[in-house]
Amino acid sequence: MTEAQMDKSSKNSNGNNTHRSPAQEQGQKQRGRLQRKAQEAAPKVSEEKPHPFIGQELRVVLEDQRVIVGTLIAYLGLGDLLLQDALEERRYADGELNHRQLRLIAIPFKHVTAMHRRRPGNTPIAQVGA
Repeated sequence: MTEAQMDKSSKNSNGNNTHRSPAQEQGQKQRGRLQRKAQEAAPKVSEEKPHPFIGQELRVVLEDQRVIVGTLIAYLGLGDLLLQDALEERRYADGELNHRQLRLIAIPFKHVTAMHRRRPGNTPIAQVGA
């Protein structure tokens, strides 16, 4: 091969030189492995339908007998429930009943003993107390 032919064959379609040192090739392989690992570790985007209770009002009973009623805005599998515009009801040992309004609350699912969806068409609890 002539020098001109070698010069042409050593360039790729972009005109860049394709001759790399072993260190450059090793670095390129390592970058490729790191990119593949990052893609595998990235959270998978699911095409699944959202949970049917999203946007619905739920009544959640906790282990300590508190009852929280609010609108479900997020659900993480067996993780947490995220409720907005919630109302917490707590009954003390002496029979006293206490209510408090919560704008946003995260409830670890491990503390949930019961969960009920409010029937469609019923007035949301947030509007009943207003």
